[in-house]
Amino acid sequence: MALPRPSLTLVLDIDERLDSEALRLEIGRCYAHVCQTLVRTHPADTAAAASAHAVGSESGKAPSTAETDIATDTAAGPDAQTNASAPCNIARFLVKMGTRRYLDPKDEGANELWNDVIERWIGNELRKVSNNMRIFNRRQREEGRDPLMFDWYELDLQNGQLSVLLRCDSTSAVDPSANATITALREAYGNNALGENVERVRMPAPEEYERQRKIGLAAKARREAEKAARAQAEAERARAEAEAAEREAEEAFLESPELMAHAATPDERRSDTVSDTSEAANARDALGKAPTESDEGDTEGSTGGGEAIEDRYAPEEADFALDYRLWQIEYADGGARLFDSANATFVESIEPIDSAESVAPTRLDGRPEEEVVA
Repeated sequence: MALPRPSLTLVLDIDERLDSEALRLEIGRCYAHVCQTLVRTHPADTAAAASAHAVGSESGKAPSTAETDIATDTAAGPDAQTNASAPCNIARFLVKMGTRRYLDPKDEGANELWNDVIERWIGNELRKVSNNMRIFNRRQREEGRDPLMFDWYELDLQNGQLSVLLRCDSTSAVDPSANATITALREAYGNNALGENVERVRMPAPEEYERQRKIGLAAKARREAEKAARAQAEAERARAEAEAAEREAEEAFLESPELMAHAATPDERRSDTVSDTSEAANARDALGKAPTESDEGDTEGSTGGGEAIEDRYAPEEADFALDYRLWQIEYADGGARLFDSANATFVESIEPIDSAESVAPTRLDGRPEEEVVA
């Protein structure tokens, strides 16, 4: 017997200041092939309003004070004064599977449904939506419009019984391999390792995200500085080679037999003022012709501006890879705790960093980001 397949409704909850008829039409055109997509707006006063609206509106519950405080900390972090008025957008994944239960491993058929269907499906949907986010924003930029960036993907599991918020990277995407982290969450949730009355989990915890952001941006700055240094060295090498080639061509021209004979006899010099030999003329042409900007842009596989097609349409890279293993567990009474999923234990706090140079960021697979980039 074939297993049932989930369906997805995507709710794009955006800051009301970004809303427009043109944006909604463009979303309709670009997301229609992905899934049913709805656009919702939230108040523009703070990023907290966006997050609180997103987590409370579907369930019909008003956000608590604790939820608002948590949302404020999540969006603002150490740059609260700078980011307080910045838009905060959330893409909500409403996972539809009727009344089937799959969160509790003890329920009959739940493990089969999760392992054979839902985990893989979540990874596929994360990949599809993330790719579409990048394509949509690239089109927005090409059309001279602002991109629509998202801060969170929120997965609404088992008809709202559990909400999982995955922080987006700088391209509004989430690594599809995060579905394995959600599987680890399901196991901890089903085994009651997270405590009673869990409502929501944020991955990574807000403070942990800020820690990773500082480290990641410092690593990005180093990469860009090294890339600029390599480009400068390559430009200097190319310039030196061009100068050497020019000197060699000039010497070959000055030492050509025709020119030497021309310099030796006045009669030949007078006659050659009318007609140069073909070889001397070719040498002078080689010296005088330099590639123009338009010549360089007309190479095969390039766009009108000289940009290679594969470079123009290459997938956008995130500023840094996110590690989702440290969670913030939020409870129905408004409380919140930090959970280290790698060690399956609660932790009291996140150790701050004094220098972004001291810690190397890691990916979901545990490899240092610097190693992956190299």
